[in-house]
Amino acid sequence: MQRARLLLLAAIVATVCACTWDWDRFEPRRPHVTDPRRWVLAFDEECNGTSIDRTKWNTTFVQGGAFRKQSWSDAGMADENVSLSDGLCRIKLENRSSNGAPFTSGVMDSGNKFEQLHGVFEARVKMARGAGFRSTFLLSSSDTWPPQIDVARVSGGNTRRAGHVVWWHDAQAGSDANVQLSTEGSDFGEDFHVFSVVWTPDEIAFYVDGLRTNGVARSTAAKLTTPLKFELTAHIVGDGSDKPETNTGWPYFMSIDWVRAFKPADGL
Repeated sequence: MQRARLLLLAAIVATVCACTWDWDRFEPRRPHVTDPRRWVLAFDEECNGTSIDRTKWNTTFVQGGAFRKQSWSDAGMADENVSLSDGLCRIKLENRSSNGAPFTSGVMDSGNKFEQLHGVFEARVKMARGAGFRSTFLLSSSDTWPPQIDVARVSGGNTRRAGHVVWWHDAQAGSDANVQLSTEGSDFGEDFHVFSVVWTPDEIAFYVDGLRTNGVARSTAAKLTTPLKFELTAHIVGDGSDKPETNTGWPYFMSIDWVRAFKPADGL
């Protein structure tokens, strides 16, 4: 009888521990890509707490040169439109004017706070759904444009397609160039999905929910040679047939569960 009681007590303790054990304290976070143990964590934003971590994020674009990220967007970026609550970072899209633009959105930009050359960069995101919205998770330079890697670019009017784009300056041609790829299938505005890119001198490979979808070879990857920063935002485009004026139910949101970067464990 005593042995039976001890076994029952051990089973109860094991059940409680399984429910409450903080595995992240003992098992390092790994990227959602092939060969994850090749990488070690270099940056993480878990979107816990009550306010945006200003040591990691700017709520304005950090972008040098003549190129302005808002040159094709009809949304002004407002600090108050980036918030953190219930374990999520949220970018709010509003039908109100801001900074001379007819609509208002927000941006999370790690420029001059975290930038890295090569590695794995990923985020778990639910994209904004609605006509005229362009949710973007990308890597860009704090100094000039290009280079840029669009890890995921999703139109609010067709949230079943995610674009992946690599941008660079072709010095020989004297112009900017890009390679455009895409992934179709899941509704990226219905639920959260993990978007990842593996960037090395040999390739740039895109992943969605741990599955490799597209990539570019060494000849293109070698053209990107400067550290890049995180940039997450939702643009609003006010012209063309896909106009946000047709939307109802403002405000809309781009929701972010976490953002992470990894560096090679043993160098590239």
